[in-house]
Amino acid sequence: MLLIGLSSMLLGGCDQADAQADQSDSAPTSQPVRLFTVDASPRVETRRFPATIEASQTSAVSFQVPGKLERFPIREGETIRAGETIAALDATDYALALREARVQADLARKELERKQALSERGHLAENALDDARATADLAQVRLEQAAQNLAYTELEAPFDALLAERLVDRFVNVRAGEPIALLQDISVLTVEVDVPERLMARVRREQVGAITAELSAWPGRSFPLSIREFATEPDPRTRTYTITLFMTNPDDIQVLPGMTATVSAEILATAEGTIEVPIGALDADAAGDFRVWVYDPERGQVQPRAVAVATLDGSHARILSGLAEGERIVAAGVGFLSAGQRVRPLDDTAQ
Repeated sequence: MLLIGLSSMLLGGCDQADAQADQSDSAPTSQPVRLFTVDASPRVETRRFPATIEASQTSAVSFQVPGKLERFPIREGETIRAGETIAALDATDYALALREARVQADLARKELERKQALSERGHLAENALDDARATADLAQVRLEQAAQNLAYTELEAPFDALLAERLVDRFVNVRAGEPIALLQDISVLTVEVDVPERLMARVRREQVGAITAELSAWPGRSFPLSIREFATEPDPRTRTYTITLFMTNPDDIQVLPGMTATVSAEILATAEGTIEVPIGALDADAAGDFRVWVYDPERGQVQPRAVAVATLDGSHARILSGLAEGERIVAAGVGFLSAGQRVRPLDDTAQ
């Protein structure tokens, strides 16, 4: 009798365990999914480009008169203010020419005064007076030209500049117009970046926000830039467009042409009210129309919903209708879902 009772208890326990196992097998399983929260706020992307610092202006300076270079005090790499003397010619001959022109102008003026007095008394023909007047005018022109040539023997900086290169040495004879030095305007620097043609085609000027440069020599510090101009034709080899930016040279550090930098540009990818979802969130129904899978947090289930797609790019789809801000959709693996399927969120990815 004892053996029979034990056997009944064991059989009853096995039947209960089998029933619990059957219930566990029949319970629906939750598919792990990654969710995306729909956001209609503006989306700003930051693009980075390698760049090189250049002088905003490079000028080859020269004398306007010939002569022997007597003074050239500025060394390469030194800065000079606008109006300061860069170099000077031997001015001896030009000073003598000015003295001679002054004497000739004085004589012509006196001769004109004498002939005017004769003309007033009727003792001089009108054409003789005209000749004297022309001679005096020409003498005055020669005087002014001699004074200008003497001034031209000193070469002044046209702007605040860095002397990049001396092209001649002292005591050599230089011709008028022969470059003697290269000056660089570094008060304002230019920064050139090469932008891929795809980005140039997609981004309009008004979408570009703050643009900054971080110099390799000064990491961790950013300097504001402004757009100066951009090329309208691509480089035939790289198929990129060159954009030239302005940068004010800071007073507290030394920034020189040739230094390298990284340019960061904030670009408004989507405007306020625009909804974009990851490409992986898109699915297609039997008719081939786009749909997404919307997550119901109360039931822990997903349901398909048709959406109208405006544009597609490499990573996002722009939605015209079918979704509202704040809703959560499955971001990837949508091909394995079914209507009403229970899912388990792995995380919540915001736009």
